[in-house]
Amino acid sequence: MKKNAILALAVSMAAFALEGGELSYWSVRKDADGYWTFVDPRGRDVFIRGVEQVVWRGHGAPDGNPPAYRAHNIAKFPNRKAWADDTEAKLRAWGFNALGGWSDETLRGRGFGHFVHVGFAWPPLFMVDEDRDLKIDRKTGRFFPNVFSPRWEYHCHVLARSRLILQGSDADLIGIYLDGELPWWGENGCPDREVGLCDVICAQPEGHSARKAYDEFMAARPDGGSRAAKLAFMKLIAERYFKTTTAAVRRIDRRHLIMGCMFAGLRGYGPFSTMEACAKYCDVVTLDIYPPVDLEKGVVLRAGTDLADVKGDATERELFPELDRIGRILDKPLHVTEWSFPSVEGGFPCVNGGGMRFRTQHERALASRLFAEMMNASPSIAGYNYFMWVDLQNRPKTQACGYGLINEAGEPYAELVKMFEEFHAGADAARKKGYPSRKSLVPPLGPVPSAADFAAREIPGASGRAMLDVFDFTNVTIVLIVRDPANPVRWDWRRFALGKPVAETTNGNTVCRTYRIESPRGKFRFALTMRNWFRTDCPEALSEVVSVENFGEKAEFGTVFWRFNSPKPPETLISPMPPKWCTWRPWVDLSFPWNGHALHILSPENSTYGETLENGGRGVRPPDLGYSTACTLAAGETWRPKDAAYYIFRIEDAKK
Repeated sequence: MKKNAILALAVSMAAFALEGGELSYWSVRKDADGYWTFVDPRGRDVFIRGVEQVVWRGHGAPDGNPPAYRAHNIAKFPNRKAWADDTEAKLRAWGFNALGGWSDETLRGRGFGHFVHVGFAWPPLFMVDEDRDLKIDRKTGRFFPNVFSPRWEYHCHVLARSRLILQGSDADLIGIYLDGELPWWGENGCPDREVGLCDVICAQPEGHSARKAYDEFMAARPDGGSRAAKLAFMKLIAERYFKTTTAAVRRIDRRHLIMGCMFAGLRGYGPFSTMEACAKYCDVVTLDIYPPVDLEKGVVLRAGTDLADVKGDATERELFPELDRIGRILDKPLHVTEWSFPSVEGGFPCVNGGGMRFRTQHERALASRLFAEMMNASPSIAGYNYFMWVDLQNRPKTQACGYGLINEAGEPYAELVKMFEEFHAGADAARKKGYPSRKSLVPPLGPVPSAADFAAREIPGASGRAMLDVFDFTNVTIVLIVRDPANPVRWDWRRFALGKPVAETTNGNTVCRTYRIESPRGKFRFALTMRNWFRTDCPEALSEVVSVENFGEKAEFGTVFWRFNSPKPPETLISPMPPKWCTWRPWVDLSFPWNGHALHILSPENSTYGETLENGGRGVRPPDLGYSTACTLAAGETWRPKDAAYYIFRIEDAKK
């Protein structure tokens, strides 16, 4: 193994040797047409098209067993080299030219550019007492590195030396990531993401070096504690972080590109001064972007699916004008280091993780092609890494998402990889032809029917079966997303069993019921009024939110979810997600088994949650349905939806 590795390194070094015996390495430049590009060691312009985490081992299972993909590879391939040969062939056939972060070293030396990751945010594995304030603890998710620690500079030097000492003469190495998705925004759901990290620092225990630095900084300013002062402190944090980490890298490695810290989307860098500091000290600005896509309009949008975007109600606007504006300001190339569109077709609950959820693999391929075409056409973007090589389906308590180009049985997703193969074949020729013309990628689904239209519509093949009792809500839990104005950082998911209605009126085939719902501690109390239209000639009904009245304390009100409760524990649990993370097209028909029947749902909202399975959906809890809004209700105030909140349910015998 050592002999082969030395030989591969020697071949690599010889291949890129210039006259005079010096090696050349990857660089970046802006060409005469204003397009940013990577430049390989031979001086050729290259738009990077990589894949993240191309790994032989697969991804760990929560039960401690070997990952399914690793078991598949052990059974199929005689050794790691055979796996690497097969994987290389697939990557080349699909038009990829680079290995993204955390990829298997067995694939190196085969002509793919690759990246390495330092991870300065992580404290030493074996900490001494002096190391314990190297991190700033948060309530939600991983910590932020403490750039004010007395040991911060030494820590960065030790990490850079240990991670990069063997990388110096690797001509295939494109660049070095400092970190990945640092929480510059503070706590998840923070209402002011630009200065939220300051609040996290203030919550550190007394004596913590970051808190001491913050207090001293504010005490020295006449506007100490103001938002302007917090923005200035955030600028100081970014300056210290990027200056120290890049200096540590350059002490060890003066040749390879420094690739930034993989910002978590366009809402994940806090104030813009953080992005400016990154551009000041780094060669490339890297971002992980999981955008929503409107397939009907053929538009990639900016808002909706960032990791920390708990509420998900940011104003929607197109993504690429914003990316190009940022690129012009920073005057550094952008590299999209993660992007993907999971699909629930294939058995994935898709509970956590970024990416707009699509119902089918076909829709997933359409969205992926549109986003790849837009990145390829952007003068500000020099490349992208698709996330990821193989699925995460054996991790139901974490991401459990269908991100992969292949599944854990090693089978490619045919439509997706065919799309990449076809698009990448002509991508270089299309690079400077401008953004693709906007066009509808799927047919429109038609208007939302009114209650009268619903009552009058003809039902082909109506059998006259009676409605099932699901519309008495005996098997439904209502989930409200509310936020206490006195504690605006946190959104609470409040679950209420409806029980018996406190009021009910009937008019023909229309039933209107009011339910009184209250949180266990009595802080949030609401009266929820629902109206249902029934059809006795067919198994259908339509349901509407009439109003939500607050008779408790003042609260900011976000979303109403209907959760259908199965009679027995399901095999696969599905947790609700923030609005607009799961963005279905309106009026998509989703099929689910429920209590021995198939439940079909048509919704006018883009926040419907559910999944489809190739095996017919056996053992899966039916979906949560959500109607999202945003308003503040004082005690005694009532919210009424501005738009029709209609949902059509159809119950059929699943065996027929």
